[in-house]
Amino acid sequence: MFFLPLLLGIAAYGQIDTSRIKYVELPDSTEIGTPLGEATNKEIGPKGGSIRSADGRLEFIFPSGALDQNTVISILPVTNFAPNGTGVAYQCEPSGIRFRKPVEVAFHYSDEEAEVCPPDLMGFAQQDHTGKWSILDYNGWDSLNKTLKGSIEHFSEYANQNKLQLVPRKYELQVGDTLTLHVCFRKNYVSEPRLDTNEVANWFVNNRLNGGGEYGIINPFFPQWHYAYAQYFPPNVLPSKNVITIQLQVLISQNNKATVKTFTSRIILFDEYKVLITDTVESRVGEGTFVADSGTFIARVTPSAINVTNVRNYPPYSFVKHKPPFGKIDILIKEDCKGSVNIGISKPNGEQISYSQASFIETDKPRKVLITFDVAENLAFRYHYQLRGANMPIEMMPMVSVPSLVSFYVNGEPQKYQIDANAVSPYTIYVRRNQHESFHFPRQ
Repeated sequence: MFFLPLLLGIAAYGQIDTSRIKYVELPDSTEIGTPLGEATNKEIGPKGGSIRSADGRLEFIFPSGALDQNTVISILPVTNFAPNGTGVAYQCEPSGIRFRKPVEVAFHYSDEEAEVCPPDLMGFAQQDHTGKWSILDYNGWDSLNKTLKGSIEHFSEYANQNKLQLVPRKYELQVGDTLTLHVCFRKNYVSEPRLDTNEVANWFVNNRLNGGGEYGIINPFFPQWHYAYAQYFPPNVLPSKNVITIQLQVLISQNNKATVKTFTSRIILFDEYKVLITDTVESRVGEGTFVADSGTFIARVTPSAINVTNVRNYPPYSFVKHKPPFGKIDILIKEDCKGSVNIGISKPNGEQISYSQASFIETDKPRKVLITFDVAENLAFRYHYQLRGANMPIEMMPMVSVPSLVSFYVNGEPQKYQIDANAVSPYTIYVRRNQHESFHFPRQ
């Protein structure tokens, strides 16, 4: 069975209302994984042999006498639904086959996985055809070759699993938000690990105890029932690096031994802004009728990149400030009229090109970004002018669309910029942080 602490309410300044903490038992069964690639097949006979998955992570070593006859062994990578599972899972065939001797299993882990959970706290999970997971300990651990070893007597679906890990182990967080981290562990291992948070429970942000400086701080909560919580407060503006390493050092008791173990979570920081471009053009100078147009986009910013998405160009509209002094003017805005604001240019198939390049023009904090857009001459609108009963020809108003340049500070504050659009009319850029949530408590 699995247990996951769910924090339903946290008071200000990191105080825990223990009456609102619940421990929810997770199911020990999940859906069956779906294929993620091609299977690896190999024929192995009574003399024994070995087979390794295509990604090199899972290996079976058959001793002499494990099989009665030549058998095609298959390893298929599938979605890993095992709680606290790492990487992909593997469906092995022939399903249900029984071996005459135990078959050795070797899982090869990565350095990143070892940082998330120490290898000696990883477990071996196998799933039957009903979706139920069984829990096994590995028999050995080879730190030099980064290999965990166990044995099986039949085939099913297999996955590597962390007995304990920080949740989330990886997360994208916007600066200015708040993230709660906690330890999640799988129970009912033969050698069940236990947290002793009353002895050691130290939190680090980029190797600094409790954090501080440009990478934010972490506020540990008072330990409750051998569980460890902490709340991470990132900076309000982007630091020089967007990958933040949060570590928990905690005393783990297992097999009658107590050792300090380190668990790692990586937080990817970003900032995001919604930018509104507005422009107003007088249709015929001095006649008092104007055409207004606008567009928006989202700029997602990290310390190393700026990405523009969600480009929206809205239909132009007209309004009258005063009656024309000499005649009458009608604005004609059809579907082919794009107005003066048109963010980016379109390919013939209609695919939007959002921008041509983006860069940092100031690297101090807060940073300033510059986004250069592709522009083209478009039909902005048409107008029909009548003077003393005489109909004049319908006039076309082609215009080079705006914006060509957008620049703003990544500082979290609302901003407004006036831009001279080549003497046609000034357009205005409004910038505000595109805030999502302020508090994040990810669940397993």
